Amino acid sequence: MASSTTADGALQPGMSAVVELAMAAGRDTLSVPTRALVAREDASEVWLPGERGVPVLVPVTVGVTNAELTEARGAGIAAGRAVVVDASPSTCRVPGS
Repeated sequence: MASSTTADGALQPGMSAVVELAMAAGRDTLSVPTRALVAREDASEVWLPGERGVPVLVPVTVGVTNAELTEARGAGIAAGRAVVVDASPSTCRVPGS
């Protein structure tokens, strides 16, 4: 539902407008790059660096998402912790491995 706040209601079908959408914000959660998510049936997972730099797939609960970031909660998700965005063997490089 949209409404016009112009004095004369001059906004008509086919015209463009600048709008602001209220999104969920201010929640105390962490985000991961959306491209780091691995979708599996009814679950989502992310790759995290494991022992000796070998990536480990861990389940996460996702929240608000956009093209760049997705809220994620789960074991191992922590502020400052690296997340692997491409775990394919030819490109996966985990620092310190």
